[in-house]
Amino acid sequence: MQGRFGKVVLVVLGVILMIVFILPAGLQNMAGGDSTLGTLKGEKVRRNDVMGARSLYDYARMQLVVRGPAGQEVPLTAAIFGEHAEKLEDDPELFYLLLRETEEIGAVIPPEPLESRIAELNLQVRIADPSSPGTQRLVDFRDIAGEQLRDDVLRSVRALLSIERSFMRYVDYPHISQPLVDYFLATGSQEVDLRTVVFDSSRLMDQAPEPSAEAMQAHFEEHKEALEGAASDENPFGFGYRQPDGVKFQYITIGGEAARRHVLSDLKARSVADREQAIYSYWRENRARFPVPPGSSATQPATQPATQPVEDEAPSTQPATQPTGDEAFLLASNAEVKQFLDGQTAQVTGGAREPEWRSFLAVHDDVVDRYVSTRAAELKGNVGRRLREILGGDYRAFDLARAAGADPQNAPAEPPRSRAGVPVDDPDYLERVAERIAEEFGLRPSVATYAAEYYGFEETADEAVVGPIASAISPQHQAMFSTYIMGGTLPLLDAAQRRQLEQSGQGLALYKPSEALLDIEGNDFIFRVIEARPD
Repeated sequence: MQGRFGKVVLVVLGVILMIVFILPAGLQNMAGGDSTLGTLKGEKVRRNDVMGARSLYDYARMQLVVRGPAGQEVPLTAAIFGEHAEKLEDDPELFYLLLRETEEIGAVIPPEPLESRIAELNLQVRIADPSSPGTQRLVDFRDIAGEQLRDDVLRSVRALLSIERSFMRYVDYPHISQPLVDYFLATGSQEVDLRTVVFDSSRLMDQAPEPSAEAMQAHFEEHKEALEGAASDENPFGFGYRQPDGVKFQYITIGGEAARRHVLSDLKARSVADREQAIYSYWRENRARFPVPPGSSATQPATQPATQPVEDEAPSTQPATQPTGDEAFLLASNAEVKQFLDGQTAQVTGGAREPEWRSFLAVHDDVVDRYVSTRAAELKGNVGRRLREILGGDYRAFDLARAAGADPQNAPAEPPRSRAGVPVDDPDYLERVAERIAEEFGLRPSVATYAAEYYGFEETADEAVVGPIASAISPQHQAMFSTYIMGGTLPLLDAAQRRQLEQSGQGLALYKPSEALLDIEGNDFIFRVIEARPD
């Protein structure tokens, strides 16, 4: 439960090694006043590019803060890169290489996951304030109104999170370097070819004497501390009677794509005029985020914003090509939308509101995409908050009743019912919670249960075994799902570890809902352990 994600730490080192092996021409001639530092893949590397990357890193290190597990202020760089943050601070060329590699493999984080991660991190920004101690104070990113400051923060955060995203990509899809290929080819060609013969043991069973009770007990005592299959020189057949740690668990998923589809479905049910009113109002509230593209025919916005609703204003004609995809019905090239926009344009042409309206039209489809993404993120956030409220409140009542039940004199007649209508330890509890969420928001989270057998560390890290939660990360604990569940489940821990986690409130008792996890696809997860078997 401590430190960065185990897999990611290995990936950081792997990416660094990959750069050494893959990039054929390293940075050379770092000293001197020449603006060209060297070459990389035949291209010049300029000092300004490296220093620009360094400025993004330093900005995140000095100005951007998140809260650690104990509530302490942690620089964003340390929260993302852990023990490697100091290395990157001392080596700006390395950060530049990582950032460049991220761009080349297409791992730059898109706007929607970026905003979602920033919200999950509860990012804070240090801003100048002469009246505060140290002439600076912390402000939540969501409260920042200055466009330039927001852009500076987003550029710095995007660089760091994009590199983190590329690390996770290499976890799932490691790059095989040529030296590694050469090594395996060499060792494979030099291995001894051992031919074996398989005997059917059943034909020899009649010749084997029945072991005595004393012999079986001695065999058990000899191998009782070994895990089955852990062969060694002393135990070549891998005898073992110790079972590894295992858990049975359930999890509930708030899908990012499902939230987006729900928003699109809601918009599709509304009239074109209602949709365009909402999209136009959103643009006016956030117009600084949508600069008119260079070369656009739109004129500069009017000094005073229009006060009439969108029905009194108008978009320009867009190409009448038929769009495709789930959002096609919202785009200006959709025939129905185009007809409506043309009618609105005719009403304001020549009037005072025409410049502002045409500025909106120049970025119409960009506004649509951002509007849908924002509404989907808001829906997902609202569902997540409500889900945590229900799960947390129900568990607290359940835990109090469980503690009281430890004393037979105070044991309740029956377990307390939850807001889902069934006890928290009922196997259908999460399904009932999902139904309640669907009634309130129209979006039903999905539920997965893994209770047929016990799952260990390797199984919980395998998406093919336990589903998409295997690749999810806990921002709170800076840990992958497998590390979080196997390292935080209290019944699996020794007394000292259990006591430490119980005191911090971070341990996972049976049926206790976990902290929220998220994955790179924009999905949120909450899990709970329903059974645990220590080794």
